[in-house]
Formats: sequence, structure tokens, C-alpha cells
Amino acid sequence: MPGDQQTEPATNPNSAYYLSNNDLNAPKLVNIVFEGKCFNDWKRSMIIALSARNKLCFVDGSLNQPAANSPNFRIWNRCNDLVISWILASLEPSIGRSVLYLRTAREIWLDLEERFCQSSGPQLYTIQQQLNDLNHEENEEISSFFTKIKLLWDQLDGLDPIPACVCTGCSCTLTLKLLKIQQNQRLIQFLMKLSQKFDHSKSSILMMNPLPTISKAYGLLLQEEQQKGVYINKTQPTESAAFATRRFNENNKPYRNVYTPGNNNISHNTAGQARNYSYNRNNLFCEHCRMKNHTIDKCWKLHGYPKDFKNKGKRVAASAQLEYYAYKDKQSEEDSGMIHATFTEE
Repeated sequence: MPGDQQTEPATNPNSAYYLSNNDLNAPKLVNIVFEGKCFNDWKRSMIIALSARNKLCFVDGSLNQPAANSPNFRIWNRCNDLVISWILASLEPSIGRSVLYLRTAREIWLDLEERFCQSSGPQLYTIQQQLNDLNHEENEEISSFFTKIKLLWDQLDGLDPIPACVCTGCSCTLTLKLLKIQQNQRLIQFLMKLSQKFDHSKSSILMMNPLPTISKAYGLLLQEEQQKGVYINKTQPTESAAFATRRFNENNKPYRNVYTPGNNNISHNTAGQARNYSYNRNNLFCEHCRMKNHTIDKCWKLHGYPKDFKNKGKRVAASAQLEYYAYKDKQSEEDSGMIHATFTEE
């Protein structure tokens, strides 16, 4: 017990004055560094760490400094200084300097509480607002989301805990009933915030009677998420192979030119897709023969007719010339990137 008076209290593991090698070699107790925000989180972490080392009595006022002539005076000061060093190590340097010259760990503790411990109203509002804004993202792992929402619930419990029944010999189990009501409300809140991919599981959980605990529901949802991940990993290679095969077949389809008489459009089909090229041939003019619908670099009168061309009339010739250049354009498409209009007599 903290107040035990024994001949050698420093050697008794149950005494608050006992210091182990781990206590003496620990530069700090918690990983959280208090920087002026989230005081309750830091305070809770320190209370847990100090209680585990049986030193909480040095900050909560349950073990006061003994008289100067007491045999425990020196060992009390030693333990008090050790607790002060732990507190200072967990504070941001500027905050640590502001309490550096206070004599006891209790004085430092009270000073920090007075400065940074806010009233519960604003904190409750902030936490409830964060809960309201929190939603499960589509690609977010359920473990990550559950950690976020449970942290907010724990903070609420610290600020506004469920009252415990203090009746002598109480058998009403009121506290347990209140806890069950709170658990059911938080389960509904948790399920409402999950993404649509868990709709089937949410329906199954809500059909259970009685409703499961939040931990049980979380375990079921986590199991479903893991099963879906295994299924996706198994089917994805098959789907990728099928897609690659289909793409290969489409890319290796033969090239086709389609020309419709009376239509100025030439459509080229390749890779399973039609690509239409429209030409406004009325804007073309040949400086050599003074005719429209072609340019001088395409003029057959200047450059000569193709060897395999036979004159079968103007309309037939125009159609043949159009098809001929479509064939030539197909061969040079990769280099030029476009198809030129050909001659048609107006």
C-alpha cells in the first residue's frame, strides 16, 4: 500500500517507494508527447503508466510528502523526482519549461490540469461532430475505419461515462442494462456508416436476435472482407488473361477500306473499330488542270495514270481513282497519320 511504513520500504515490491531497474532506466513512460492539444489522451496514458509502476499516488495526492525527520523523507523525494522526470519527458519543451521549477509531481499535475483540461461541453460537441462526419470509404479497410470510430467512442466514454449503480447489495443490474443500450446504439451507428459493399452483411447482422456485440459484428465483417479479397485475387488473373486474348484478337483483325458510291466518306475498319474520315473535296483545286476536287500533287494529267488504270468513263475513272488513293493511303497511314482526298470531277 502507498502509505505502508516499513523498515525497508524501498525493497518491498508492493511499496510505492520501490524502484526497479526498469523504473530507473526508463527515460519516459509513454510515446505520446503533449503539445497543448488532446490533454485527456495524454493524461489517460500517463495514469495507466504510473499506475503500472505503483507511482500514481505521487500525482493524485494520496501519498503526501512525509515530515523532514521521517525515515521515508529521502526515498519519497527520490521517487517524486523520478515521476517529475517522467512527466517532463512526455511534454513539449516549452510546456516542460513552464512547470520545471514546481517542487512536486502533484503540483505539476494540477497545473497542467488547470491550464489544459477543458470543460466537457466543447469536447463532447467536437467528438460528436467528428462522429457525424466520419464515413467508411469504398476502398478503406474495415479495420482502419473501426479503429477511427472506436477511438471517438472511447473519448466519449472518458468525458461522459455511464453512471454506475451505488446501491448497497444492488441486484437491479442497471449499469449492465445501460451498457447494452449503448452497445446497440453504437452497433447501429457503425453499420450505418459502412459502405454499400457490406449491405448484405449488415442485413444479416440486423436480423440477429439479440443483436451481437460490436466486437462480434466487426469480426463477421472482417471475415467477409478477407473472403472477398481471396476471391478477387483468384479471379483477377483469369479475367486479365481473357481480356488480353480478346485484345490480341481485335488488334489482329484485317484492315478494310469501305467506299460507298455517291458518298464522300471513306471508312477504315481496323482493330475491331470503325474510323471514318470525311473529306470536303470541294475545297481542293488543281493549279495544273484548273479543276476542282484534287490538288496538283494528285493530278493524274500531270503525273500520269497508274499502270493498272483503264479509262472507262469519267464517273468510273473518278470512282476508281478514289478507291486507288484509298488503297495507297492505307499503306502510308502509319507514316502520315491521315488520308488525303482524291480526285472526283464535279
